Amino acid sequence: FELANAMSKNPFSPGKLVSSESFVGWASEIGIAFDRIASRSSLAIWGGAGMGKSSFLELLISPQVWQHYGCEHSESIIIYLDCLGIIPFLPATFWREILSLIKDELDDDDPLQTGIDQSLEKAEATKDDLRQFLKQIGKQNKFLLLLLDNYDAAFRPHDQYKE
Repeated sequence: FELANAMSKNPFSPGKLVSSESFVGWASEIGIAFDRIASRSSLAIWGGAGMGKSSFLELLISPQVWQHYGCEHSESIIIYLDCLGIIPFLPATFWREILSLIKDELDDDDPLQTGIDQSLEKAEATKDDLRQFLKQIGKQNKFLLLLLDNYDAAFRPHDQYKE
């Protein structure tokens, strides 16, 4: 996705999102991401601070970028989660946050709401709750695009940390 007005300096800096116009020269990376999305595969992006990882994830949410790459935005449920916001990072809190974000993306009359509500009523949400949801959306010919930012937060020790 080549965009005009190339900048001579790095537009990315830690903690600051940039617009899609800043992704000049990223056609290969964006193409790889959309190949993975189209094939329902996973992709890990890592690197140092200020490389544009968070902005890149935000770019992948854009319906215009999806259209440019020939993907149908309406077939997906897109969730962006910055794991730094889960304090302390615990698995049950992580799964609950994902399910809550999914619920926010669904229409109020969507039949999937019932299953999400039941999962959120439980004392602890688990990966199995998400698996149930994935089966349900698969039956609707949809898929979940889960964009996790700062996932390394899961590995930071805290008082409740268990190996």
